[in-house]
Amino acid sequence: MINSVFIIAMPGCGNLGDDLISQFLINLVDKKYKPKKIGVLVGENEVNYSITTNANIIYFKGSNKKSLKNYFNRKKLIKSFVKESDLIIIGGGGLLQDSHSIFTIHNYLRYIFYSKSKIMLVGIGVGPIKHSVNKYYIKKILNRSNIAIQVRDKNSFDLLKKVGVLQNIQVGCDIVEGSKIQFKKTVAKTNEIILGCNIRKWSDIDVENIIIVLLKLKNHYNINTLHFFVFENGKNNNIEKTFALEIIKNIPQNIFFNVKIFVYNETPNEEFYQNFFNVNFGLASRYHANILWQKASIPVVPIGYSPKVFTFYQKYGEKAFLFNEIFKTEKLKFISNRNSLNNINYCLPEVPANELRLTVSSKAIIQLFNILEFIYSISKSLYLRLIVNARSIIVIQKTY
Repeated sequence: MINSVFIIAMPGCGNLGDDLISQFLINLVDKKYKPKKIGVLVGENEVNYSITTNANIIYFKGSNKKSLKNYFNRKKLIKSFVKESDLIIIGGGGLLQDSHSIFTIHNYLRYIFYSKSKIMLVGIGVGPIKHSVNKYYIKKILNRSNIAIQVRDKNSFDLLKKVGVLQNIQVGCDIVEGSKIQFKKTVAKTNEIILGCNIRKWSDIDVENIIIVLLKLKNHYNINTLHFFVFENGKNNNIEKTFALEIIKNIPQNIFFNVKIFVYNETPNEEFYQNFFNVNFGLASRYHANILWQKASIPVVPIGYSPKVFTFYQKYGEKAFLFNEIFKTEKLKFISNRNSLNNINYCLPEVPANELRLTVSSKAIIQLFNILEFIYSISKSLYLRLIVNARSIIVIQKTY
């Protein structure tokens, strides 16, 4: 019997896709196992979804080193809940990658150290993995028969095999991709042809070229209205919102009939989704923006900023585009998978037969990474404080 489940992923980080994954996953766990308690690891932002469940949902904010007292208190609470849990679920989403930080992979797998439970990785994306030490880390921790591993695509499967995880791995799909979505569409005004834009700031994308692309789409498809949808907007991360506002600011006046912006965590959820699913076309960077518009049969020009976007479209026999390709193409092609995505049903993998027992060497590796990550984070925090203080001193000196 499973009375207590702990879910480790990325909700509460200000990202719509991660919050959606968590929402669907909690519902699946509740329906399948009917636990009394579900613990969920979350970020510093409010978790922007509602859950209807009989289980007691307990949210645990991750350890934050801005305050050492806060850090150790949070760590103690998480450790205690992990120890009493019958099942640990890691996922879904692109957790096993080190493009953001060398410690990202460790930050999700380290909780295994405290567990004497059954372990599952569900609906996860793998890669890119740039650092050899992380490849070794994954092999050492995950290459064992008593962990259930379910990846969301074939590329993730191949990469795990390549780094040395040779046990059974199940290829499934992304949790949002395989879940039922309620589309609340309204009838658009007869004079409006709306292009939905979800554009993540990336190294090869600049404001001037994005506007050129928007004008091409306007001319070829008679688009007269732009709706921008910001998927990531957190306490310490408003890069996507700032970029969208910069694009809007630089669009020539009177070119479009109407230009609006809808921001996740600011625009009410119902209003955000109603407008998101009420566009005629989409121009999308983010992985889950592409998935949601395709599930709603809305034609999309996909910007392949990341391998996972290319992998998603390859699965359905289509191709995402590098932004440079989009910019150079005269007449852009919209892709629509119609209802093919809605025939996919996501299922949780089977729970392993036995509890996980880490070897002494595996525990040592996790502990070593714990120490290194702690030193790195403290050093980074002190460095940032020094920079802020130095800038404050410079401002004061200039004032006087």
